[in-house]
Amino acid sequence: MQNEHLISHTDISDEFISEYLEVNPELDEITCLVPKNNESVEDLLEENGFRYLGKRTVEGEVRDIYKWFRNLEKYEAMGAFFDRRADDYDLHMSENSDLHETGFISLLKAIPVMKDPLSILDLGCGTGAELKYVFDKVPNAHVVCVDVSEKMLYILREKYPEYIDNLEIMCKSYLKMEFGKEKFDYVIACSTLHHLLAEDKLELYRKIKRALKPDGVLLIHDYISLTEEEELTRREKFLSLIENGEIEKSQIYHIDIPLTVAHEEKILKAAGFESVRLERVGENYVIITA
Repeated sequence: MQNEHLISHTDISDEFISEYLEVNPELDEITCLVPKNNESVEDLLEENGFRYLGKRTVEGEVRDIYKWFRNLEKYEAMGAFFDRRADDYDLHMSENSDLHETGFISLLKAIPVMKDPLSILDLGCGTGAELKYVFDKVPNAHVVCVDVSEKMLYILREKYPEYIDNLEIMCKSYLKMEFGKEKFDYVIACSTLHHLLAEDKLELYRKIKRALKPDGVLLIHDYISLTEEEELTRREKFLSLIENGEIEKSQIYHIDIPLTVAHEEKILKAAGFESVRLERVGENYVIITA
């Protein structure tokens, strides 16, 4: 955030924003810190193109932040999406969200507490929020961390200096890499799979199955569609974007196309996972071990 351009909510008006953007045409990103629940300022910022809402701690107080991006495509590629939001991602996801404390504990409960090393593959690891809970249980774990956002991975490295020798960090798409055969005790996929079509998930799950040791376990925490109609509607819209040339089939975008729980289970079994267990079902997410 060293070169970040901040504007104060006290200066916000239509005239101020228009003039600021005109005077600073070289800026591709502008951030405005806003007191929480200031709806009038929030509405004004959204009307003027500030399209990302995050959270940040300023002088001990959690503030809402709004970001304005220039030359931003309607549908953002995954790596670029998270590079732009990396600085505020952890706080944004953790505040008042059970995805962190209870969510991670539930997700990782299959991993035993032990001193012996374990081999773990973390897909779409982001800033590595779940790694704290992994190393609390297995301090000698070797974790292969894969993500498409270099900035998120930079933050991950900064967060875990004491475990840096335990980490093997790769900035690439896990859809385009091989994982090897019978290498991992556990594979973690936390809040990353809901951007994939069912057919792409099936191929990925088959790769994961090959990469797991005979007694290895896949741990999934992800968003779900609540009905078959919702899943189908999202899928049809996504495919229409490809057909219309708005997005590329070869690229991964930050577009949600989650499956229903039943469909998720079906694909996992089709990929060769004999035991698929629902560990927890939330309002719009599921935790699965396979």
